[in-house]
Amino acid sequence: MKFPNVFGSTGYKYENLFRRFTQDEVNRAMAEHAQNFPGQEQKIFELYQSNPEMRAQLEAPIMEDKVVDFILEMAQVNESKVSVEELLAEDEEDGSEPNADVKETKE
Repeated sequence: MKFPNVFGSTGYKYENLFRRFTQDEVNRAMAEHAQNFPGQEQKIFELYQSNPEMRAQLEAPIMEDKVVDFILEMAQVNESKVSVEELLAEDEEDGSEPNADVKETKE
């Protein structure tokens, strides 16, 4: 399966996220879920291993965490102080409604 390179010049592709996805992580998620059914843990393991749809339900949150971790790893945060007026002016420029529950504070 080929995935597009949506991360631009980083050269990072979706395949790399899947390579970071391990069987141990899936097994751990199965074990955590099986603990909710005392005495039936083995049946739960067998159910997840034999049912791809149920297994996908365990894998999806793991993948989501991987994507979020990657985005946070690659993000470049630049902090700058702006006044409330400047912040609201940006919303007006892009056609958004200013946030009505924003309260001005004095520093």
